[in-house]
Amino acid sequence: MKRSFIFFIIVFFGFISGGEDDSSGGPGYLQGPCRMIRTEKNGKSRNNRVLVTIKGTRVSLYLPYISIVFTGDLKNNVLETSCDMDQGRNYLSCRFYDDNINGFYESWNVFSPERKQRYEFRIEKDLSPEAEKYWNHFLLAYQRKMTEYSFDPDRWWAAPERQKQRERIAAFRKELCIEFDISGIVVDPENKPVPGVVIGLACRIWGEARPEGLYIRNQFIATDNDGKFTAKGLFGESLSLFYNGEKYEKFREDFNGRVEILEKTRNPIVIHLSRPKTRQEEADFWNKLEKELKEK
Repeated sequence: MKRSFIFFIIVFFGFISGGEDDSSGGPGYLQGPCRMIRTEKNGKSRNNRVLVTIKGTRVSLYLPYISIVFTGDLKNNVLETSCDMDQGRNYLSCRFYDDNINGFYESWNVFSPERKQRYEFRIEKDLSPEAEKYWNHFLLAYQRKMTEYSFDPDRWWAAPERQKQRERIAAFRKELCIEFDISGIVVDPENKPVPGVVIGLACRIWGEARPEGLYIRNQFIATDNDGKFTAKGLFGESLSLFYNGEKYEKFREDFNGRVEILEKTRNPIVIHLSRPKTRQEEADFWNKLEKELKEK
């Protein structure tokens, strides 16, 4: 761990020195710890830490407070990029000046794009003693986050000590997983088709895409004008259909095992979405549940 950290420090500072000159202005001046002054919709401002790395036109902005790295190429000193995190969607657009960055980013849940949040921001170099104090913390957190993004399965599974595990995973994949298609329709409480609603499909898969050998792959599809959806070439040992939006009550249905998957996906599936519970109904539900648990 110590050697890898020292190596990362060397690479990181080499990365910095290979970018713009950071002593005479220009985007390269912003290398390292910076502070983001973020303006929310209600007009309130918040200060957050951000780590800026630049090499040539390649730029990364690491925002620890939301655990996201925005990465992309500068074009005429403008960065436009996106970062999807499971159900979360994030888009950033900003312009680099000699000593600051100005722009905005938007965040929303894939199920509820109508509730998109937009934040204006300004990023400045942080030369405070506190930034110096947290320098190593920034580097370590950034290293961990970039490691998550850059997993190399070929290199990982080529290691001799992982060959037995690799063989077991291959056997489980062949025995338990299956490729299949799915189609269906989404209807509302009045049994009317719901166009444009997003449905999630989660497949549990044995494979080498992750070091654990067993992982979940999520896909999100929107229904067409008739409320219908189709997904082809799905693969896994189980399937979960789910809806986590706010317009309707949350929904989830699980199909476990290749036999059940084939049986349930043979014909189009009908997903019934119900209206969300009111606050009073939600409170009544939990009160009833608590009462039942006490009586047992």
